[in-house]
Amino acid sequence: MNHRLCLLPLCAALFACGGRGLDATPATNAPDAADDAGADFLQTSFLLPKDGTPNNDGPIGPFCCTGTTAIVRDRAGAPVGYAYFFGWKGDAYNTGADTSAASDVDILLSGVADLSAPDAAQVTGDVDFLAADMKPGAALVTKVGALLYTVTIVDVTPVMLNDQTFFDMGSLVIRVDVSAA
Repeated sequence: MNHRLCLLPLCAALFACGGRGLDATPATNAPDAADDAGADFLQTSFLLPKDGTPNNDGPIGPFCCTGTTAIVRDRAGAPVGYAYFFGWKGDAYNTGADTSAASDVDILLSGVADLSAPDAAQVTGDVDFLAADMKPGAALVTKVGALLYTVTIVDVTPVMLNDQTFFDMGSLVIRVDVSAA
């Protein structure tokens, strides 16, 4: 895999990620999930980690192994996209027996290139928040395949380590809204 797997609490091994999500841009008016409800998908808004399925050391769609993945399904129930909660690209540290902190969060995303072909290969992308920018309401928008994702920070606890802002990995809650691009 070309991404780091989220381990809560942080285990000894950290895995390398690919490049930052350059196509992600700050949202000025993040869409309200209720505006799209039922348009093209069975569910248009996911609160993660609650609404995801634990990967349990296996793949769900294109993402593996220890995180939680939300599955975006078209009206017929076919999976057309996935949102993986979560990885990171920068530094991460154990901060206690059951706690860890990271300098950023990377939400991995995928979507089919054409919604009329749900069995097609998934196009992958991501959105990446630096811990210093992670505040409730902060949002990033990106297009991945035929899907438009808005990822919004719902809750997070900042942690200061060596005069640098990190976030408590166990405190993070995000909302992922999806619509047809």
